[in-house]
Amino acid sequence: DLGTSADFACCDAARLPFRPESIDFVFSYSVLQHLQKQIVRDALKGIARILRPGGTCFVQLPNAIGFMSILRQARRGLREAAPGTFEMRYWKRNEIERAFHDAGFGALHFRPEGFFLQNTQREDVDLLSATGAVAVRASCKLRDLANRIPLAARVADSLWIEATKQ
Repeated sequence: DLGTSADFACCDAARLPFRPESIDFVFSYSVLQHLQKQIVRDALKGIARILRPGGTCFVQLPNAIGFMSILRQARRGLREAAPGTFEMRYWKRNEIERAFHDAGFGALHFRPEGFFLQNTQREDVDLLSATGAVAVRASCKLRDLANRIPLAARVADSLWIEATKQ
């Protein structure tokens, strides 16, 4: 529909089945947050391996210091997600920076993705309950505000990380 050619692969995140430096762009939305952090670190190294120099990855991760993220972590006793579960893994900004840097990426660009929720898409409002629709609309307004006031992005519950291979 978009007039773009794309290939998709279903595989282990830490073992991407592509040749080194053969990919221009990697996108991950609402996936890596459910994997153990070491697996994510390995996956980022794999992404860096397959990206061409100057290639970009665009990854969404939950922010550990977002308002709702803190409440959700408190509900589970402020413990890390149990190994081998689908539980959310919350990332601190410095953990994200370290993981991407260690994988071989240069400068990172952080943007807010959502507030109150992890997946906030205006396009989904008509599919949600009235409460869900209000939360998505509020999240989108806060995201728009945080794009103008970068300090506000530090407390977004969900972040976009854009990284370019050095």
